[in-house]
Amino acid sequence: METFFKALDERFRGKNKNEYEDISVILNEFYSTYFSVDREQIMGEGEHVITRCILHDPVEKAEMLAELLFKDAAFTIDPRRKRYLFRLVLKLYDSIECRSRTYSSQREKKRKEIVDFLSDE
Repeated sequence: METFFKALDERFRGKNKNEYEDISVILNEFYSTYFSVDREQIMGEGEHVITRCILHDPVEKAEMLAELLFKDAAFTIDPRRKRYLFRLVLKLYDSIECRSRTYSSQREKKRKEIVDFLSDE
């Protein structure tokens, strides 16, 4: 799991929203490698993907998916997609908090950021 987070951070270091095509390729690599799903499938099958992750995968994998979805939402320009992805992240966070034995201040900070964004809509 640590390798996943490190690789994700390294691939996004220095990226900005103007590099959307590069970011899309990077995100798709992570989705397909770790979750066997194409990035565009998330929009249609996101609920199914996170439900499968919650029910069948270790909590660490849910944490990985939540981080990937968060990164995707953070770099997404389309407001509808951003809202959808952030809602998926919140569902994963709820599951993680129920299943995890550790507290994450970083997760709580991101949760607040998401809730603030969604409440501004």
